[in-house]
Amino acid sequence: MAKSSFNAPRKVLVAVPSGGTWDPKFGMSLARLVRAYSDPKLRVKMVLSNTVSSMLGNNREKLLIQALKLKCTHILFIDDDMVFVPEMVQWLFHADKNFVAAAGVTKSKTDCHCVAVDV
Repeated sequence: MAKSSFNAPRKVLVAVPSGGTWDPKFGMSLARLVRAYSDPKLRVKMVLSNTVSSMLGNNREKLLIQALKLKCTHILFIDDDMVFVPEMVQWLFHADKNFVAAAGVTKSKTDCHCVAVDV
């Protein structure tokens, strides 16, 4: 997935590797994300995908392969027990790096630390 200019259309796979049951707060965060990017003027197409099994590493691999097949410009992995803000997608875009990782400090806080690198 290559870097894209800030004006170019973007296609984001929102990838949810899941053990099977979504936390209700996660579901509301996901609904807010979809709503925030539903305006076609933003030139962001959101594709939601969920894989379910106890093998979360395998789920992530399947989701990555799907993003490549769909020719997504970005992939955003979000765990099904996390709460997040829609602005996370903008943070991903503005980092303008090959890999961006954010880690929530705890499941009860919205604080996160972000690392962006080119590889």
